[in-house]
Parts: sequence; structure tokens; C-alpha cells
Amino acid sequence: MNRYVRECSIKILPSRRTFSIPYGPYGTKLDLLKRCIRTAKALQAHDIQPQDAVVLHSHNHINTVVPVIASYFIGAIPSCIDFNLTLEDTVEFLKQIQSRIIFTHSLGVPKLKEAVRQLGNDIEIVDFEYFNEFIFEFTPDNFQPTIIKDLDKPATEHFNHKIFQIVHPKTGDILGPGKIGELYFKSVFQPSKLSNGYEWDESGFFKTGDLGYYDDAFCFYITDRIKEVFYYKMISIFPSKLEAILKNHPAVKDAVIIGVPHDFDTNHPMALVIRHDEMQKDDGEQLRGGLKFVDRIPSTATGKTNRAQAKRLVLLNQI
Repeated sequence: MNRYVRECSIKILPSRRTFSIPYGPYGTKLDLLKRCIRTAKALQAHDIQPQDAVVLHSHNHINTVVPVIASYFIGAIPSCIDFNLTLEDTVEFLKQIQSRIIFTHSLGVPKLKEAVRQLGNDIEIVDFEYFNEFIFEFTPDNFQPTIIKDLDKPATEHFNHKIFQIVHPKTGDILGPGKIGELYFKSVFQPSKLSNGYEWDESGFFKTGDLGYYDDAFCFYITDRIKEVFYYKMISIFPSKLEAILKNHPAVKDAVIIGVPHDFDTNHPMALVIRHDEMQKDDGEQLRGGLKFVDRIPSTATGKTNRAQAKRLVLLNQI
């Protein structure tokens, strides 16, 4: 990802007119790029060096991604901490990461101040409410991102203190480009106290539970969660695949696929949609579990579809 973001930024800078596409209701993609560059310069002014950690502790909003991209631009390591973690867990993560700067939402400032106090470290906390003040004196002009070299390592990829692998879920074989498997990673920031309840392999790799693959450019793609994949008879059903079909239709605003338990077929796919129209699907992917029209689909605090909650409500006849 580091190389991809950097190379894209280099291509983008000479042809800024290509970024006149609206970036939501908040401006254009060029505006986003400018904020990222200004943030990168601000980080450099705060003596953030390549391989330094930059912590993000916030809900999703228009500027959440900016410090992440800015970190890649200067070779720093973006590290995201769950906004909903307890104070104790937040302290433990900050102890592992050893960052000198944290970007957060205003509601997270009190917890972070107490965490920093307990650690006794000199960590700067940047409140997104005052983000414009943080980048105020910097312009997007005359900037070249840092280039990270020597990333061409097959199968096992190395990025900023982390080693990534795509592993076959059943055989444990390490897979090459274009092959879908479970994403494993190993980091120098190995949690000890926080590792209970999570799965690690015998080599110390963390099993993320994410299904994905990487391409020949070493860009990684997440396609599904292992626990969200279910079976119809002996056929693996990937919810994201059917959701993409549904969401691609102009009559569908949002959709989620769940597996409804069945006595003979293991599961029947069911779709919860806000709008719907007929479409063609492979026989194994027919929505034998039914179709429900809903006004809203359960989501997590970060705005992602909460598939487990949707399934629970369906099985309890509450949706």
C-alpha cells in the first residue's frame, strides 16, 4: 500500500485537473489531496520521521483518512486504535506503539490525556475539531512524497514493521498473487496482554479472519470475513459477492446477505434490502432464504454493516 499511495500521488501531482470529481459534499478529490499534503508537511514540522508511528483514534468523518495518507506520504506508520477501547486497553496499545502524536475526535481527548498521563510520555494530541489550525501554515506546493524501496518480496510481504501473508484457510499453505486466502500478519508491536481470545499460528502470525488477496503490485484487497462466509450444501457463499450484485442495481440503496440455517441445505441465503429488483444469479446463490424489505440495516459504530446483528434480528423475527 505504501508504494501504491506514493506512486499514485506522484502521478496525481502533475495533473491536478483530473481531480475535479466531487469528493462527497465536502469538496473535490483535489481538496482531499491538498489536505493530505499539508498534513504531511505539518507532521514533518513536528519532527515525525520515516518509520515513526502516527496514531489515529477517531470515528469516521471527512478528515479521518487524512493523517493516514499523510503518514504514507512521509514514510511514517499509521496505526489505528479503536475509539471504543477502554482506558486500560488504550494505555496498553499506546505502550506498544510508542507514538509521539495522536489524532482524535474531541470526545476521545479526555481518555487520551489520562492514558498519556499514566504512560508518562510526551505525546501530542491533535483534536480534529482544531485540525485546520494544525495544518494552517502549510501549503500543498513543492512537495514530493518519500519513496520506500525494496518491497518486491513474493508471498510474504513486508510493510513498515509488519509481515503479511495470504494463507489457505484449510491447508495453511502460503499463497501467491491473485489467490484468495486468510490474511495473516506479524508485527514488532506484538500485543501480549491483549492477545487473549485471538488466534495466532505457531510462527507468531496473527490470524485476522479477513479473506483477501494481493496483486502483482503488492496491493492487498479484502474480500470478506471468514466468519461471514457460509455454506449452501457444499457451496461456499460469499456475502460480499451477492451484496455487490444487489448494490449494483440502481433500484437498490443498500443490501446485506445473511445465511438462514436450514435442516437439509445447511444455510439458505437471505437478502435484506432497502430497495430491490429482479436479477440473475447462479443456482447455488439463489436467495432461498427469502427477501426482506427494510428501512434500515444494522451497522457498527464505524458505519460498517453489522451482519451478525442483522442475522440475530431476523432469527428473532424482529426485522
